[in-house]
Amino acid sequence: MNQNKELKFGLIGSSLLHSRSIKIQNAAFQYLGINASYENFEISLDNFDRGIITLLQKVDGLNVTIPFKEKILKYLNRADALVGKIGAANTVHLTEMGIIGYNTDYYGFIESLKKIDKLHEKKVALIGAGGAAKAILVALEDLGVEKFYIYARNQLKVEENLPRLDSNKVEIMMLDDTTNLQDIGLLINSTPVGQGRLSEETPMDIEILQTLPQIATVYDLIYSDTRLIKDAQELGLNTINGKEMLIRQAMKSIQHWTCAEPTEELYKVMEAAF
Repeated sequence: MNQNKELKFGLIGSSLLHSRSIKIQNAAFQYLGINASYENFEISLDNFDRGIITLLQKVDGLNVTIPFKEKILKYLNRADALVGKIGAANTVHLTEMGIIGYNTDYYGFIESLKKIDKLHEKKVALIGAGGAAKAILVALEDLGVEKFYIYARNQLKVEENLPRLDSNKVEIMMLDDTTNLQDIGLLINSTPVGQGRLSEETPMDIEILQTLPQIATVYDLIYSDTRLIKDAQELGLNTINGKEMLIRQAMKSIQHWTCAEPTEELYKVMEAAF
């Protein structure tokens, strides 16, 4: 790597006001002594193709968030096996060999679950079916989870968007007032409901959360204390927000871009910047 050249990285998405990526990534580069900068690049959904073509000529790498994790695929020259299995990429590296795509959401999610005992024995419910959800479903299957339920309001869209999974492990459910989670050990929200302009909303009403067993864990990929997390805590349930997943997937992105190892010391630096 040419240390004299400033490397340029950033995050693309349609709404980035809530993002903490700038803080944690720039703190990481400073700690690692890497001559690099990181910034946000907002692109509207209607302008994605024009915007990404221009941007890819100016940067060395990108993180990709809602709603572009699937749209970015057609601009990749190569992708790792995980991207092929998941059907979504959240990290892009521009190299002499072309534009390479990775999925570091998978890595960040798995690392964040290490505190949950006997995960493979639990039934898991997932709200949403976007790019992040696809990485989570593949991760859950690889972790040995025997059954997971996908809750959504548009079942047909979910079926069309699923990654390649063992169909015996997946059940798509309607999310409505009759939803009952009495057998669920882990509930995950992968939708953006709870952040930004949706910060006062929740993807699942407290009346439904009340059907969870007391030993259940509620995991919101959003990294602030959302209404979902607050409702779950009010009910005495275990909760996890998305901070650790965010940092660990960011560390993995940096490794793809610069070969810097994702150490626990680096995690602490990024967590402090968070």
